[in-house]
Amino acid sequence: GRRIYTEEERIKAVKLAEKHGNIKIAAKILGIPESTLRKWIYKKKIISKREYPRYTPMQYKEAMKLLNEGYSIRQVAKILGIPESRVKSWKIYKRRPPRAKLELKPSTALAYMIGTLLSDGSVTEKKGYIYSIQLKVVDREYAEEFSKCAHQVLKKSYTEPKLLKDGRWEVRYYSSAFYYWWKKQTLKTLGKYIEHNKETMKAFIRGFMDGEASSSSSSISVSNTDLELLKYLKILLNRLGIRTGKIKKRIEKGQEVIIKGKRYKANKPVYALYVNKKDYLSNIGFTVKRKNR
Repeated sequence: GRRIYTEEERIKAVKLAEKHGNIKIAAKILGIPESTLRKWIYKKKIISKREYPRYTPMQYKEAMKLLNEGYSIRQVAKILGIPESRVKSWKIYKRRPPRAKLELKPSTALAYMIGTLLSDGSVTEKKGYIYSIQLKVVDREYAEEFSKCAHQVLKKSYTEPKLLKDGRWEVRYYSSAFYYWWKKQTLKTLGKYIEHNKETMKAFIRGFMDGEASSSSSSISVSNTDLELLKYLKILLNRLGIRTGKIKKRIEKGQEVIIKGKRYKANKPVYALYVNKKDYLSNIGFTVKRKNR
């Protein structure tokens, strides 16, 4: 028969949708039909203004999607249970509902997270308004450290790294607020979080080096296509008393390279920075144990 949901279940589901910034994810987690959860949110059956924002970025995107598909303002308003005047203000006057806010303060956790995201991590928006912060790497220690930091910064439950079929470890978090914050950032604006103090500088460097650095018995090399990023890294390392060499072009654009036994042509030139291994290990070190040898 038809399942009857309690008011408590409905409130919990709506709050979870608000937390993740995504109806689809919340419905999947709780095992509730997506259409049912949409009805609770859009038609305000059990939600007071205090419990859930009157109009959310999700509703705005749903409305704009339907409008772009050719539906009229009246049809969109009826489908989503939103007043015509509100849909009209979104379409004609370009007014948008406020986005979720995330107040970030400088910390070692955030600095490490920034370093990782500028290395092997990614922040993306997928179909269905899924805002994902993820990392896929071969070293479990790296994935665990990133997850600890993301857990603190995003104030979400800790996620255990998941082993993928290809042997890599994956960590994934969801946050629309962090997504919008991250997309506005540049290396210059991130500086206040990275250079807050020596510890945040070290955390940023470690996050970046855990992903981008290769460690041999006598030296450490860091490779990246972003020359400005490597220049910035060199400045930070030198400020901490860690000796570095000159940045050199390692691979030309269009040059053939072999990665994991497969041949590719480089889309961009790759630059390399060499770092004094003794200085680096005594001042910062790697999260990944094998690189500390």
